[in-house]
Amino acid sequence: MAFSFRQSNMKRILTLPMSAAVFLASMITPRRQKRWVFGRKGMYGGNSRYLMEYVVEHHPEIECIWLAHSEGELEAARAVGAHAVLAKSWRGWWAALTAKVGIVSLGLEDVNRSSTGGMFVVQLWHGLPLKKLGLDTQVTTAVGKGIFGRLLEPLLRTAYRIAQSRYKLVTAPNALVAQRYESAFALRPGRVALTGDPNVDIILGSSTSGPSLHWQSKMRATFGLSPGTRIIMYAPTWREEVGTSLLPEPATRARLNSLLRDGNAHLLIRGHYADINSDPSVKELASNISVMSPSDFPDANYLLSGIDIMISDYSGIIMDFAILKRPIIFFAPDIDSYTSLRGLYERYEAFTGRSDWATNWEELSAQIKECLDDDEAFIRNALHVSSRYGGPIGGSNRERIFCEISRRLGCSPTLERHLSAQDSGDSDVLGEI
Repeated sequence: MAFSFRQSNMKRILTLPMSAAVFLASMITPRRQKRWVFGRKGMYGGNSRYLMEYVVEHHPEIECIWLAHSEGELEAARAVGAHAVLAKSWRGWWAALTAKVGIVSLGLEDVNRSSTGGMFVVQLWHGLPLKKLGLDTQVTTAVGKGIFGRLLEPLLRTAYRIAQSRYKLVTAPNALVAQRYESAFALRPGRVALTGDPNVDIILGSSTSGPSLHWQSKMRATFGLSPGTRIIMYAPTWREEVGTSLLPEPATRARLNSLLRDGNAHLLIRGHYADINSDPSVKELASNISVMSPSDFPDANYLLSGIDIMISDYSGIIMDFAILKRPIIFFAPDIDSYTSLRGLYERYEAFTGRSDWATNWEELSAQIKECLDDDEAFIRNALHVSSRYGGPIGGSNRERIFCEISRRLGCSPTLERHLSAQDSGDSDVLGEI
């Protein structure tokens, strides 16, 4: 089922009495300094995973537990050797209630929201903040229409503001992003650290071994991509209510397929994992156009170094891909309605550095052809975005974050001595409790 803010908020209101009781218990339950829990509701992946795997590899003195929110997520974590438990099982609740540190990428529910009373919660977030977040948009605290919604939403916004005060550390790539996080999460001064994002280590890491090699090999095998084929990914952001089709009309599709074939390129259309409508069963639309299921390829970060051209709109994947300095095509077919509903932190012209982004599939097809013929202007798109939003780059962002957590916890000199001199990348073999 696709995620919905309204449904999530209603569930939160209905379970408030029980959540309050658990939260009070979490305030007094003794916590283990070297037990850390990690989560990212929806998949085993993202910044929480990358940091956990770094900690497991470089700091075995810390007990790392992944809180999975589905059987599929649990299996995926255990398949690569991670110690994982179901978040809502008694083991999951006990792990969360006794862990000193909780690492999240989406929100407090990643590590069982009501168990975070005495926890040092670290918010890694999961993408570029172009679209408004948290308290900066009404969408986050939406409950319903009519008088019922008008009465409950102010209460929910107050509760949201109180909940975000549990973030003891939020990481960001630069001061501009930090400013938006401070506003969105109503953070107290000093809660944001400019460490860079963990996924940068993955994107710039080796694609000849580990998870990146595995997923990129699977991508090529699944879609029959031969060596030399230029891979184009279209990855739009998640839309809860705005109905924009991910697929071109048949006539446009035929013309697009022809130019892709002539340019020895293949277009992969990948919807957002949280949008059930973006995960159709069909895989091939034409010989050179395919749909990539988010269920089959849940973590795009492992794929990015194998992509030649990126197409997107307001998604954080734009910043993630921009660090590779490869061509980016901006495609915003619903800019007015999306801005009205969700809101953007800046005008799209400022974000993209141009005013001629594609607004329909015909214009997009023309820009794809232009890019295949000469990609210089589209590489400049990546350089523009990266210069505005980029942060520390060099494969050691996870180490920076670990050091910052340790510093704020007031860790012992013994733990400090365990810090590695340099980041050696991802690990496939993880410890167990």
